[in-house]
Amino acid sequence: MLGGARGDCRRPRERIQNSTQSSYLIHTPSVSCTLIITSLSIVISGFAERSWYFSNLYLPEVCHRKAKKTCLARGMNPVILMGYLLTLQYRPTIAIDKLLTLPAIAPMSRESHPIPIPPRPPFKRSLTSILSKLSRNPVKAPQRASSWESNWHSTSGHPRAVGFAPPGSHQAPHSQIEIIQSGGSALSEAQDALTNSRRAVWTRILWTVPLEHDPGTQMVLSNITKRDAVDGLSLLAIRCYLATERGAFFCNVDHNTNDSRALEVDWITFRDTQKTRDKTLQREVLKNEPALSVLVYVFRLSLDKRSVAIWRRKIDIPATVLRKNANAIAEKRRELKAAEAQYVIKISPPTKEWSNESGLQRFASLSRRGIRV
Repeated sequence: MLGGARGDCRRPRERIQNSTQSSYLIHTPSVSCTLIITSLSIVISGFAERSWYFSNLYLPEVCHRKAKKTCLARGMNPVILMGYLLTLQYRPTIAIDKLLTLPAIAPMSRESHPIPIPPRPPFKRSLTSILSKLSRNPVKAPQRASSWESNWHSTSGHPRAVGFAPPGSHQAPHSQIEIIQSGGSALSEAQDALTNSRRAVWTRILWTVPLEHDPGTQMVLSNITKRDAVDGLSLLAIRCYLATERGAFFCNVDHNTNDSRALEVDWITFRDTQKTRDKTLQREVLKNEPALSVLVYVFRLSLDKRSVAIWRRKIDIPATVLRKNANAIAEKRRELKAAEAQYVIKISPPTKEWSNESGLQRFASLSRRGIRV
């Protein structure tokens, strides 16, 4: 009977259905590797009641019906069952009734295949640590009180006229750098280089001189950026602004190289910078906001004292200083608003009448010779 079945040209499903064997043995030819891989992938991806696999597998109707009943109704493992069904194609002598009774495809139990409990993520501990860090109160360092607080009290109405006469040194408690106003003595030698209008500006004021071989200037620029100097310069700049108008500090390197704990400066207003006829200097002082930052110009005279090299530093005023003087600064800005609207940058040579003024040889905002603060 098996020999006759091999020579038959009909499809395998029809041959098996017409077989007279009572045990419904599976007689299928060898299946190619492509069919095995395709069937196995479909079984793993999903086992539905009307699966394409059951409707197209070359098995008898009894096997098809019992397989569906076993997999879908009795809770048996479909993957293991289909593995056995695929092996039947190489072992045609095993009956399907005997196959369904094998213990390998029995229904799965919770005892034999326990479901592993995933470990609990430590989310609560992480969240607690994060919240505890966020809820901690930051420790604020005590701020040092300046010696200016006891001497400076802005009155209602007009701001106090500070000038250059009251005390000559302004030093915060426990500070290391002392801010001193020279009263014009540090600028007396630089008058010709800064205000001589008969010479071109670019021959008198130099802005691009390198610092590699000038340790004295490097030390002064480093002292300006220290915290003690920043606090002292900020307080002094606000006092000078309230007493005069917007301006900047000028610092002579030759007067500050002997003592690293002291810094001599002079306050120069914007109208005094107009006498230099330098466009860069006037523009920077005019654009600077005196309530937010302070301009410091460090200069060094040449050997013939006919030109100066200038380096600039911009210091931000601390917020604590601004809060204490906010009302006085706002009042001063309202007072100078109309005057500052008329400010212009002067670069042309002065007229003959203006050249004969006695104040040309010295800045108007500086004290007279011989007065040192």
